[in-house]
Amino acid sequence: MQWVGNTVESHVHVAREKFPRVERYLEDMPLLGVSRAALSQNIGNYDNEYLIEAAKRFPDRFKVIVMLDLESLTIKEDIANLKNYPEVVGVRLWANTKVPGSDDMQIWREIYESGLVASVRGPVDQIYNDYFVKVLTQFPSLKVRIEHLGSFNFSKDKQADFDLFMKMARFKNLYLMWAGFYANSGEDYPYNNSASFLRRSLEMFGAQRIMWSGDWNADVEHGSLKVCRESSELFSKRLLLAELLDNDLDWIMGRTADNFLNWQT
Repeated sequence: MQWVGNTVESHVHVAREKFPRVERYLEDMPLLGVSRAALSQNIGNYDNEYLIEAAKRFPDRFKVIVMLDLESLTIKEDIANLKNYPEVVGVRLWANTKVPGSDDMQIWREIYESGLVASVRGPVDQIYNDYFVKVLTQFPSLKVRIEHLGSFNFSKDKQADFDLFMKMARFKNLYLMWAGFYANSGEDYPYNNSASFLRRSLEMFGAQRIMWSGDWNADVEHGSLKVCRESSELFSKRLLLAELLDNDLDWIMGRTADNFLNWQT
């Protein structure tokens, strides 16, 4: 039986340039059954005005995860200033992000104290290293999510590295995003070689700490309804994990993202 429920896109790119505009994504949302989405800034773009304005225009549809110049001398003030934008719920950064000097936790501390979440990129070996363990230990109430399952390549990367990654499940403030199969599987849809890794991550983290993203931006210029729909059907039709319960899917496809983003509905 196909799951039918509320779907929240936890990570999508729209922009003035490089990616489609927000109106293009709005056209596809009802076709995909997506009710709300987190607009995530793309790598290297520190001008978050477009995303913030889009969320202001459609407050029931969008929240924003920004990117900032993490090497700026004013980074502490830049993060604190995000309090002035209720549309902004988080900051994208790398697991090894640090400030040179005696207080290398400064950026993470400011994100936490500002009531924001941290959306973290891989690679996997940065996620299970000592520095990121220190971050999660020092800020146990800071919500942190790993994008695209750490960009783990299911056909090329080492099982041993994934096993070390999974040990990070002991940090209860750490969440996962299931996404990137079209890029990281090395196989054609439905990406069967990813199933064992997803099953292991579900076992370790639980559905309440896993959220879905549909890779709508697989087509950078126009957005890909096809890839996003297929990504949804991997789970809604249980093509990868036949054992998923409806309650699991309620969390993975929507409720976890709402919880992570503090989205009151």
